Amino acid sequence: MSTTQRYDLYSHDFRLTTHETYARMREESPVHLQPGLDGETPIWFVTRYDDVVAVLTDNERFVVDPTLVLTADELAALRSGGPEPDPRVNENLLTRDGADHRRLRRLVTKAFTPRIVEQLRPRIREIADELIDRVADRGSMELVDDFAFPLPITVIAELLGIPVEDQKRFREWSSSFVLPPLTPELQEQLARHTDEFVAYLDALSARRRAEPADDLVSALVRAEDEGDHLSENELYSMVVLLIVAGHETTVSLITNAVHSLLTHPEQLDELRGDPSLVGNAVEELLRFDSPVERTITRWVTADGELGGEPLKRGDLVGSFSP
Repeated sequence: MSTTQRYDLYSHDFRLTTHETYARMREESPVHLQPGLDGETPIWFVTRYDDVVAVLTDNERFVVDPTLVLTADELAALRSGGPEPDPRVNENLLTRDGADHRRLRRLVTKAFTPRIVEQLRPRIREIADELIDRVADRGSMELVDDFAFPLPITVIAELLGIPVEDQKRFREWSSSFVLPPLTPELQEQLARHTDEFVAYLDALSARRRAEPADDLVSALVRAEDEGDHLSENELYSMVVLLIVAGHETTVSLITNAVHSLLTHPEQLDELRGDPSLVGNAVEELLRFDSPVERTITRWVTADGELGGEPLKRGDLVGSFSP
């Protein structure tokens, strides 16, 4: 069972040939073991649709929380290899399994009501129009800096009730959360920004407890299910999840969609000719060039088999959008 780096999955060159690499993996080695991002830790990379679905739907065999799989000694060895996840920003839906996941989902759903979501629509359109108006006289834009980045981060900041004067700091913190802390400098920056972010949210949530407003932080503070509330760490972690899942993915969706339409002009012409197709077009663009191509790495809970390969308890499995 080889753990050599057969497929390049992390370099800049890989970003230029992503889909071609995935196609080769599906054809040559659909369940493949090789080192992950650190160049050392072996991970099973899964690329075939049926295998990916098996990993994502079998919550007994594949879990995201290592404490459900590893012994105390194995956990200690794991955590000695680098910084531990900060519980202040890592206790969210994506790091919980089973009953814990369902509990958080019930609480968060009470804050994300259809009314709150629908109220965003006219304001999102207004922000988008403002961003377009700023560059209209130029006749061109730098898509990421002028539109794709500021649109979702502004929406999320307003959704959470972040005052305009604080949104620049909020953007700096959000950038740290989406960058992998691969160097000591980035790790130090992430730790510093996490401290600043938690201190800010601590003060903000205290204000919202004293004087609730019509924003998501107030709704998350109020969210209750049979006497249960979000803890402070869960509240902070949920906001970080919003930043990563709601902001970074939207930036990538917008840029991928524009690139796809410009490289398929016949589809762009069809969309321009019939704006009623926009809803379906967004769904298809999400499928065709997804902003999220990899799932959260999961732990194997028991020895078994996947795609003809032997998996052992404690193995790591990462799957790609097929």
